[in-house]
Amino acid sequence: MTTTDNIPAAFRALVRPMTKTQGGKKILTQDVETFWVPKMHAYNAMGLTNVSDEARGAPILVNRKDGEVQFTSSGRVSTKLHPEVREFGNMVLTNTLAALTEAEEFARTRYKEQFNVQMVRAMLAGQPIKDKDAQDVAVAEAERLLAIAKAQRDDETKAQEEMVAQAKAEKASKPSRQRKPKAEPVAVATNGHTDMPMPTPTEETTA
Repeated sequence: MTTTDNIPAAFRALVRPMTKTQGGKKILTQDVETFWVPKMHAYNAMGLTNVSDEARGAPILVNRKDGEVQFTSSGRVSTKLHPEVREFGNMVLTNTLAALTEAEEFARTRYKEQFNVQMVRAMLAGQPIKDKDAQDVAVAEAERLLAIAKAQRDDETKAQEEMVAQAKAEKASKPSRQRKPKAEPVAVATNGHTDMPMPTPTEETTA
């Protein structure tokens, strides 16, 4: 029979039983078969957990509805985690976050002066970086807005030039209106005589 007396407390804390209010819905983004399953073997071997052989042997299940295999919109087979595997991951994650929170609270009370020193040092070291970042962002934003305004002006100028060019092309394609020449006087024959406009008398003709 496996004894748990010599197992470090840190190992125990990760698989401490949780109430429903502590349980999370997410699992750490680690590969199930290469990361999580070996951890389950280890904790089962130490007697701290009792994840079933089926869950550890087939941690990823095919999603079925009414007995039919389900597919995703991209055509892949829809899968899900075995409930025991999901529970193990959620338990470890929740307990890890709880342990980190406990460590912070412990340091704030038992190492209050050192904690405050660390906090002040971080703030003083980080402020110049934040200020420079803020200045760089402001300059970059101003340049971005200027570039947008210039692009808009260029677009407007181009549109106006295209409109002028189109108007000129339309004007050139229309036939030009030519003035009709005046009709010359036409002689009309009446009883063997030709009626022509009489010339205006001049000094030579009257002499």
